[in-house]
Amino acid sequence: AMDYSQHHGYLGTGADLINGTFTIPEALKLCDELTDCLGLTTSMSSGLPPKLSSRSQTYQIWLKASSDWVAHGSHFTLLKLRPDCPKVQLLRMTAGSAAHHHTHPKTGPYCCGGDGCPAKDRYTEREARCDMPASMPLGMEQCGHLAGSPLQNVAMRADSVASISSSWPHAENRGAMIAIDGTVDARFFHTNCVGGPQHFRLQFGTSMMVAQLALHNRLDWRGRLVGARVVLFHSNNTELASHRLSSARGMYVWTPHTFVQHVARIDVVLPSAEGCLHFAELEAFGAPQSAFDAGEITFSHSADREAQAATVGSTQTAPNAPPRVLPPVAPIAHEPPPPPLPTLPPAAATPTRPTAETATTEADPNEEQHSCAAGEPPADAGPSAWLIAGAGSATTCVLLLVQALWIKVQWLNVWS
Repeated sequence: AMDYSQHHGYLGTGADLINGTFTIPEALKLCDELTDCLGLTTSMSSGLPPKLSSRSQTYQIWLKASSDWVAHGSHFTLLKLRPDCPKVQLLRMTAGSAAHHHTHPKTGPYCCGGDGCPAKDRYTEREARCDMPASMPLGMEQCGHLAGSPLQNVAMRADSVASISSSWPHAENRGAMIAIDGTVDARFFHTNCVGGPQHFRLQFGTSMMVAQLALHNRLDWRGRLVGARVVLFHSNNTELASHRLSSARGMYVWTPHTFVQHVARIDVVLPSAEGCLHFAELEAFGAPQSAFDAGEITFSHSADREAQAATVGSTQTAPNAPPRVLPPVAPIAHEPPPPPLPTLPPAAATPTRPTAETATTEADPNEEQHSCAAGEPPADAGPSAWLIAGAGSATTCVLLLVQALWIKVQWLNVWS
């Protein structure tokens, strides 16, 4: 179980995970099990703090994905004290090394350094016990697994333009371009808090390949970003990839499983019409699509190289090796097509009395030379072939009988 600190105050609006009636031990156990839960808050209607150990006294409790609390005498808050993960550093790839501290904002991507780095698919499990340096739900490559030349922060290119949906008319708002200047500090842009949903947009001057995004939150009011979506768009407005920010963190690093190609713009969008959007910096590590298509990008990591080696190894054969004999491909099982429906004769414009000869001819089911006898399958056919042949012949027989009866009824109607 995690430790929690106690505060007389409340966790702000938004960033809700679950709310309901719980005892304090029940709520704490649930918060322990949710990686995104950073605290819980309740009101003190009686003026007394809740009974922390009582298993019978219940309260209306909100579990939050944020730890931003506001002092207030009528509320009570418990904040999760999750320790930092030991022996883990967040580094960035730079020219000549894959393990430098993040002092070169123009190159990347970020990577994990230290003996405490978990496997790429175990980050969420690890964060249930301790805090990684950033929110990384899809994991991150270890620095020793990176090779080739580092990628550029394409958000800082001269032809990249940042914009926001509205501007907060106060000094805190430093404008959209502050978020792509390569400097992570206390400065940030700030939209209005009504009339949304508010968004930030990074428009590239040319299509990009994007390998990793890093978003740096402002130092306070971090919970306002919870629920925001980071969306990568093609030039035709097709959504290529997206990621939801699920908890209030100081930094988010999103490393898609494969490079996202032909990216024309990146949007960060709040989930609702009410809410302020603000953050300090957005980094996008990648390259122009034209350079990537031309094979000019040498960046890779060990997982890429192992996958390529496995593919090559499975298709190449040793010199003088005997040819491989592949097993025959089984045909796709299918059912025979249904017989065609009978074509009904057109109705005569003026009914005429048919002769006995014409009536006999119309009613003769042998006119199309069909037979109601079961068809004979090949001599070497198995039981399934006999079943198919029998089923087809029976269907043909029934259809012919229906057609004959219809013709007979029509003839009788005309005769009468």
